[in-house]
Amino acid sequence: MIKIVILGANGQLGKELESSLNSNFKTFPISKNDADITNFSVIRNKLKEIGPNFVINAAAYTKVDEAEDFKDLAFEVNAYAVKNLAELSNELNFTLFHFSTDYIFNQKMNIPISEDHEVDPQNVYGLSKLRGEEFIQQIALNYFILRVSWVYGKYGNNFPKTILNLAKDKEEINVVNDQIGCPTPTNLISQVVRKIIDSTFHKKTIDISKVLNISPNGECSWFDVAKEIHSHTEKFPNLYSLKSVKPVSSSEFPSKAKRPNYSYLSCEKLDDQIKINRMHWKVYLNEFLEDLTCEKNN
Repeated sequence: MIKIVILGANGQLGKELESSLNSNFKTFPISKNDADITNFSVIRNKLKEIGPNFVINAAAYTKVDEAEDFKDLAFEVNAYAVKNLAELSNELNFTLFHFSTDYIFNQKMNIPISEDHEVDPQNVYGLSKLRGEEFIQQIALNYFILRVSWVYGKYGNNFPKTILNLAKDKEEINVVNDQIGCPTPTNLISQVVRKIIDSTFHKKTIDISKVLNISPNGECSWFDVAKEIHSHTEKFPNLYSLKSVKPVSSSEFPSKAKRPNYSYLSCEKLDDQIKINRMHWKVYLNEFLEDLTCEKNN
């Protein structure tokens, strides 16, 4: 049976991957408490003991604003620990999956960003993730780098859950409308990972790009996402107080880290190479909201 190690197994993406993959593959979830990816010798011993076919790195330092003050820690987790994994992938003969981010780009033309677009990270977080990508591409023989954006899912904290929590007590909220991207659900990401593993292990697909973007269809602003969530909350007036969502400029929410104004990822390669019926972001988001509501009511 195919053996898959999932690093960062307690995060929102790690938990989704474990839930999605454990019925078809032999999975080994490893959390930070089990083995911190910055402890190179411990990670090497764990992986050597397991002998995985695939290692999925879902561990990352994702506190974008805090990374401006804790640059060394961001690079330790997002770059140098990834370099170690790249080296181990060659030594122990496994395929490495790694997740990167739309924040490595700063595209100014408002055109969907392809995998080979010029990189230009605007903050420490984006730069640390780019260095991790570069280490993998320079070192690893067998790998996939999957770039994702605005990730959310049923596990952990994320933007949709934050808006839902605010909607319980607030009648009006302000949300930025000048940052364009796309909310990406963890179940879509895990679906792509599962397809790639199946295709590569069983040689069903010959050519899959080493670097792939993953995103639903349709670009939007954070304000658009909040509006869609508000439409959902209006079905439950007894649970939520929210009456309106107001669009505002990013300048009204000053932050330490600069964000790209446009970071929607083009998925032409994904569509060409892996047959997945990607849906519009609103479809995924409303499925997520309905599932959350069902869980709360049961």
